[in-house]
Amino acid sequence: MKPLALIIEDDPAIRESLADRLESLGHDCHAAGNQNEAGERIERCTYGYILLDLELPVRFGRPPSIQIGKNILQSIRVSARNNDTPVIVVTAHGHDRPDLAVELMKAGAVDFVRKPFDNLEQAIREALQRRANGNSATGTPDSDAAIEMRLLENGKLVFKHDVIELDGIEVCTRDSGTIWRILELLKRRKDNGQPKAFGGKEIADTLGLIRGQNAVCDAISNFRKRVVQLLADEGIEAQNDTVVITGRAGYQINSALTFEDLSDSVSQEVTEDDGDSPSDRQQWIMDELKSGRKLRRCDLEERFDVSTATAKRDLGDLAESIEFIGTGKTGYYALIAPGR
Repeated sequence: MKPLALIIEDDPAIRESLADRLESLGHDCHAAGNQNEAGERIERCTYGYILLDLELPVRFGRPPSIQIGKNILQSIRVSARNNDTPVIVVTAHGHDRPDLAVELMKAGAVDFVRKPFDNLEQAIREALQRRANGNSATGTPDSDAAIEMRLLENGKLVFKHDVIELDGIEVCTRDSGTIWRILELLKRRKDNGQPKAFGGKEIADTLGLIRGQNAVCDAISNFRKRVVQLLADEGIEAQNDTVVITGRAGYQINSALTFEDLSDSVSQEVTEDDGDSPSDRQQWIMDELKSGRKLRRCDLEERFDVSTATAKRDLGDLAESIEFIGTGKTGYYALIAPGR
């Protein structure tokens, strides 16, 4: 499996350059340009390693600050999915003080690479090797408590009339509200028996959720944390995506689980394609632009959970129909005006 990296960098040119270098290593990558985007990525996906610029804004349009980069590093170290993910700080001239490097290493970074990043590939290889050898992101052995936890292997997810169980542990009830309705939707299967994927908007529209995709995201996020905690209480190690994963086409039940539906209602078979092909993504791009949306590449990456390289290819294939307006992070894609 290819290593998956997260690039947290607000300069589009540098972000593209880093993505190209990671692609040349055979790695996939996601990208984030500010703290809010980085937080969403860290919450949704487990990464093989993270490249973190220091001077970043909280959100698009806000001024950057070194303290924001430090805050992101701290949030990674306490996150449920990436607390053990190696973080390599990539920094510009002027932010390469020895005392700053020491401070960041103490805060949990594994390396400190200065632009133009001549030793970046070596830093990545060393970070991945340390992780493969069973060491944590900060180079210290995993705790005894973690070793004593039993891994969840070939778990069984059972839907009953009023409760959903994972390996006999109750993880959701009919009284749980929105998440129960979401899981009832996600339990649908295609003809081949694989879980059907649903986008956040599709779930919200189907269930008539007033808060839209935000309600879906919040419900699934809280459920994931609950599953991890419930299983930990039973001495079982689980991940945020043990039950619900975020795939390229949206949310779906983890296909690694054995599935059984003992509820009164029979799960509806879904025969349509899972929406994961390039043509599906490109059709979504065209539909969004026809609706008047100003689309950025990161919108495509987040909607389908694809790498920067894949998003660039999809957009490039539509070059005769769409154009990039503006420059850098303020630019956006739009349909080419008729007659041009």
